[in-house]
Amino acid sequence: MQSHAEFRQDRVNAFVCNVIDDNLSENINPSSVDVVTLIFMLSAVSPKKMSLILQNIKSVLKPNGYVLLRDYAVGDFAQVKLQDRNQMIGDDFYVRGDGTCSFYFSEDFLSTLFLEAGFNTIDISVYCKQIKNRSRDIKMDRRWIRAIFNKFNSNAPDSALS
Repeated sequence: MQSHAEFRQDRVNAFVCNVIDDNLSENINPSSVDVVTLIFMLSAVSPKKMSLILQNIKSVLKPNGYVLLRDYAVGDFAQVKLQDRNQMIGDDFYVRGDGTCSFYFSEDFLSTLFLEAGFNTIDISVYCKQIKNRSRDIKMDRRWIRAIFNKFNSNAPDSALS
């Protein structure tokens, strides 16, 4: 990215990071980020490590900063196929044929995960869509979860942490 002709270091802070092990605050000022997007990212991580990611993200978010998430939901067609192939490695957690992992979120699991990490749930819902593959003559019920969370503002009098 940095080698691209239009890259501007004064506008983009590009760096490689393992968000589980690397401290984001080493590359991003603490409490300086307004919004973090997690798009089909959290599902690739073991549920045991998800809280580490959220704490890392929380360290760079401003008070009342937001996390926007879109990921796989429980009951998705891909989860059903993985379950049928006996590829489960934990509750709602599977290993795919290529060796990558995939977790499927329920609204309760996701909201509890974020609440325990110090976030309020602003909005959460599951989007369902049936996709038809005419060449293979199959219908796939796809399910994705989308959510908006914000960091507890520890300075506000009505904060959950006060």
